[in-house]
Amino acid sequence: MEMSAAKKRKPPEINRRVLPGGVLIEDLRPGYGSKAEEGDKVCICKKTLRQTGEKKSFRRIIKIEKISFIIGKREVCRKMESGVKGMKQGGKRKLVIPRKSGAEEFQVELLSVG
Repeated sequence: MEMSAAKKRKPPEINRRVLPGGVLIEDLRPGYGSKAEEGDKVCICKKTLRQTGEKKSFRRIIKIEKISFIIGKREVCRKMESGVKGMKQGGKRKLVIPRKSGAEEFQVELLSVG
């Protein structure tokens, strides 16, 4: 008996990695154009998420902010800078940033570079 084409397909690979300082990055959408690098002015839409249940998949947005900053100037925390660095315009990432009081989770979309 043959498996259907839908069952043979592999799920899309999730690009997850941990940066120095413990920041967990998960790319949700790759974006296009040039990468955000040190010294670039970027504008992001940052959604702060909170777990609402025991299952990690239950999230609630508690704050949405549009932020502009220059990477490397420490206008935001270093861990946020490192999470945005390397993104392409239009890209979206989930960032889990460790804090003394527990981890914070954000969904970040890079709106512009330059």
